[in-house]
Amino acid sequence: MNEPKKESCAAVSFKNKKIYARSCDNHRMFVCSNVTGYTFVKEAKTWNDALNYCNHYHGNLACFRSNDMNKIFTQQDFPLWVGMRREAGGSFTWISGSSNYKNWKTGEPSNKGNCTTISSLTKLMATEDCGLRLPFVCIQEGNINVILVKESKSWEEALEHCRGLNSSGFGFDLISVQPGDEQENITNKVMEADTNEVWTGLRFLGDDWLWVDGGNMLNTSLDQCPMQEQHCGALSKNYTGSIEAKDCSERKNFLCYRFPL
Repeated sequence: MNEPKKESCAAVSFKNKKIYARSCDNHRMFVCSNVTGYTFVKEAKTWNDALNYCNHYHGNLACFRSNDMNKIFTQQDFPLWVGMRREAGGSFTWISGSSNYKNWKTGEPSNKGNCTTISSLTKLMATEDCGLRLPFVCIQEGNINVILVKESKSWEEALEHCRGLNSSGFGFDLISVQPGDEQENITNKVMEADTNEVWTGLRFLGDDWLWVDGGNMLNTSLDQCPMQEQHCGALSKNYTGSIEAKDCSERKNFLCYRFPL
């Protein structure tokens, strides 16, 4: 066991069966025990919440001898969150990228919830309440600094959404599109959108087109005297490298960009 720090709680690794000191506020799955044996609980809770859960339903958080480890921490079948959810029309779609994988468990999708889990063993999918605390799977796709938000918002709402995102050590803004290595990644993101165009951080202010992050304006194909309602820049799925002037009140998906603070 590594040396515990103040207010640390013990967690066991599935892989090597060793005990580690971890923050008691972390959400993890846990094991309860009583005189009849052990119960593996497939829901992530803090240490105190896990203790209360075990005390109420099963006895206590597990206490065990070293030779119990291989009996308790065997391969478990538990649900993991994946990036599929139920849309307004009732169909389930992946929130990013494109995939035909829809290996539903018998009787699914059901009305239990609008979010999707996958079994760690059978790889079968099921619906669950989105508020349930479960482990999850992440994937890195292309440049993780470019984020496609599949919500239809006006330009102002999109700007507010991006700037309201939180990540330790990073800030967010509507994307500025400049020539360079990210062009292919940005094009791929645009093609994944639910709307025909996506907002960028380009806005006509005063008498000039400006990027909201202060980036250099290298796109010269835009009308330098646009119509009053067409003062916001969007990328189309017919993207050829140029940005189109659009009505700022139109509702579109949008691209946020992450940058270090």
